[in-house]
Order: sequence, then C-alpha cells, then structure tokens
Amino acid sequence: MELLTVAITAVEATHGVHYKYGPSSQTLYATSGSASDWVYDVAGVRHSFSLELRDRGVFGFLLPRTEILPTSEETWAGISAIISHLQAKEKN
Repeated sequence: MELLTVAITAVEATHGVHYKYGPSSQTLYATSGSASDWVYDVAGVRHSFSLELRDRGVFGFLLPRTEILPTSEETWAGISAIISHLQAKEKN
C-alpha cells in the first residue's frame, strides 16, 4: 500500500484525474491466475501491479485518441515515482 500511495499521488498530480487503488480483488473484481499472480508467484517479483485505464465505464479498453497521451503520462508518473521511492529506500 505504501508504493500504491506514492504512485497514486504522482498519477493524480499529473492531470488531476482520480484513480481508485488497492488490492485488485477489492477495487476491481476478484480474479485468479492473472498476470499479476504469475509475476508474483512464479517469477518471484516482489511488487506486482494491475493497472486499469482512466475510463469510467464509457469507452472500456478502447479509449478515444484524446485520452491515450494523458493516460500514458499519468502511468509514467506513477511508475517513475515508485522507482524513485524504492531507490531512496535502498540508499537508507
């Protein structure tokens, strides 16, 4: 949750769009055998996340062109914030 808080702060600061965050089974829907499960369980990656697009149920996974660049900017801000946070913690 610490990393999610860091990421969501950066994401929302980019364009002011609010995203829900938390365990995917609580914020989205229950799944099993997802890519996140495999990455965490099989590949042994400690931090595994599922990301959803900024749509609120109007366009689904087919965003209009005008939404693609802002979505990527928000996503990159969140990923960059996570990396910076982890690097800072590693130095301490």
